Amino acid sequence: MSNINFFRVLQSGGVGGTPPPTWEVGDVSTNIIGTNNLPTSIIPSTQGTRYPTFIDASGIKLYAYDSINSKINHGNFATSWNVNSTVTYQESSPSGRFNFNPEGIGFKPDGTKFYALKQSQVTAGDTFLYQSTLSTAWDISTMSTLSLEIQESDSAKCAAFTLSSDGLTLWVITGTERSSTNSTVKSHKYTLSTAWDISTAGSPTVSNISSLWAVETVPVITALDFYPNAVDGNNILITGGNGFIVAFNNDLTTSNFQSDAAGYSIYAASSENLYAFQSYRTGAVGNFNWNMRLFDLNF
Repeated sequence: MSNINFFRVLQSGGVGGTPPPTWEVGDVSTNIIGTNNLPTSIIPSTQGTRYPTFIDASGIKLYAYDSINSKINHGNFATSWNVNSTVTYQESSPSGRFNFNPEGIGFKPDGTKFYALKQSQVTAGDTFLYQSTLSTAWDISTMSTLSLEIQESDSAKCAAFTLSSDGLTLWVITGTERSSTNSTVKSHKYTLSTAWDISTAGSPTVSNISSLWAVETVPVITALDFYPNAVDGNNILITGGNGFIVAFNNDLTTSNFQSDAAGYSIYAASSENLYAFQSYRTGAVGNFNWNMRLFDLNF
């Protein structure tokens, strides 16, 4: 794997020792490590909108939401962390599992639980987080019926979620706007009594985190990911459709670094290897080619 800088991390002042509290991520170029034209069994060519994707920590398993058939499709890359390798279809979730288009999807690290986030992009309203169990780890065809576990009534048009590396803390991030940079962004932090089981979440601690952005406007939120190895050992990464990318401490109290708004939307990420994945389309309406790009964040 080539070591290509997608972001350049700049540290101001000092040599060695403890880094200063403020980090800046300067975007240098797209510098794509790899790209792959996905088979239509993973994302149909008639699908015109980008929906969530997920790649597991091994860099092998790819999951993508199929809005044409209202299901999750699973395929495997032939080579770990190499999106240029062949993707082979494995299985799909049962029909009828989804009566909504998810804004986010995720898994417990051992592949036995699946999570899906529901949020209206058009009309501000509640945010919903669902959970299901896979009787066979990572086999999406064995998932149980989705069960609603979290309903966040703070009116929002966009949302994201992530779980801590030990599975005991859940963050649901909501924004009042999706298509403007004037969004009020809030963190809803839950403590789980049983790791990775969001049905055991207590009442949330809600914080307005809009002021943590270093720029004068807040980015549109499109994704949220957990990076246990980034910079200071425990960070959350939030990306926006207008290109801003911000990393926070795991308690979401300070901003560690921020990109310069070059227009990237990251839709899946690897916590362990600090790679980011972006699904994108080429072609014409009704006959799109869906692709997956791989970036090395190189924090």
